[in-house]
Amino acid sequence: AMYSIRRLDTVLAKGKSKLITIYEVFDSDAESAKFLKIQTKTDFEQGAAYFYQENYNEAQKTFEHVLRINPADKAAQLYLERCKQSSRA
Repeated sequence: AMYSIRRLDTVLAKGKSKLITIYEVFDSDAESAKFLKIQTKTDFEQGAAYFYQENYNEAQKTFEHVLRINPADKAAQLYLERCKQSSRA
């Protein structure tokens, strides 16, 4: 079966030496929310890639675009905040 998923983050798990990738499964979201996440999935994942390349300006622009389409996207809001903090650092 195909699931509605998107890659959220890559983190170093506590006590581990390997990075793990975190995915969001959003099949149980309301249809409207699911549709918006599918519509913005490519941009969201590109924004995360920019963020990890430390290209915070491009990441910020990409997440702002995602949020114009899907203002309720909490993960995109969090990344946007992280972009702003990182570009100030």
